[in-house]
Amino acid sequence: MSKSTGYRSVLAYLPRSEIAISVLDAATLLVDGAQSHVDGLYVTPAPSLHACGLSFSASGVVEDIEKRHYETHAMEAAAVKAVFDAKAGEGAYSANWCCANAPSADCLPIVVDHANRSEIVVAPQPGRGRDDLFDPLVCERLLIEAGRPVLVVPDNWSGVTVGSKITIGFDGSREAVRAVFDALPLLKRAEIVRLANIGPDNLADHNANWAGAELADALDRYDVACDAVRAPRNGGTPAAELGDLARDHGSDLIVLGVRGQPSFSAIEFGAVTRAMLDDPPLPLFMAH
Repeated sequence: MSKSTGYRSVLAYLPRSEIAISVLDAATLLVDGAQSHVDGLYVTPAPSLHACGLSFSASGVVEDIEKRHYETHAMEAAAVKAVFDAKAGEGAYSANWCCANAPSADCLPIVVDHANRSEIVVAPQPGRGRDDLFDPLVCERLLIEAGRPVLVVPDNWSGVTVGSKITIGFDGSREAVRAVFDALPLLKRAEIVRLANIGPDNLADHNANWAGAELADALDRYDVACDAVRAPRNGGTPAAELGDLARDHGSDLIVLGVRGQPSFSAIEFGAVTRAMLDDPPLPLFMAH
């Protein structure tokens, strides 16, 4: 049986010029050659004038803020497009650029609409607390509200492979199972796959027939050969131990299910998801 070599339709969400190269580098490593298509997306939000505490009766003030807002985003979009065009010119895949204007200050509905036409979304590490042009929580909300897996690219990532050696963080949950099967195109072409469960410090009662071992047997039917291992926590958090295990394994990708749900003002993520998003040790393939 021939192995899959990647995804046919990839969306690269590019909200900032300084991370465009790393996001596009990761996106192009997911594609299936000339048969694939990559969309690049920049979304300009409408200005949030109420957040500025402005009096709408101030003559010319609102118009001036709106003008500067759109001019700033136009310059940023042009910078991102230049990176996208240069990268697209290097590949054998087809590519399309889209710069969209959101009808409100919320960019997410447009990003989700584009995401749901693709197999996978590639997005930068969420920018919590930054003074950015875009809503820093869009990338977090995308994980929950889009119907597609998301590859989260760390800000400082400069790798040359994605999915050559893969570590799967597996706890038997619905989200973890979803992530594994969404990642099948990458798992099929990987050189090495490790299915890892970070357990309690004492694994004396370890059961060789845990769910990960059964899933490893199931993946073998897809020509995915993987080792299923249980590792003690060694006093660290599960997220830290998983990151250490992946790095020791020489992995270039971590596959992880997303635990989380929307709240009034943000996304309430599980502890492992939150820690991984705040400080991703490697690119993260995440599915909810």
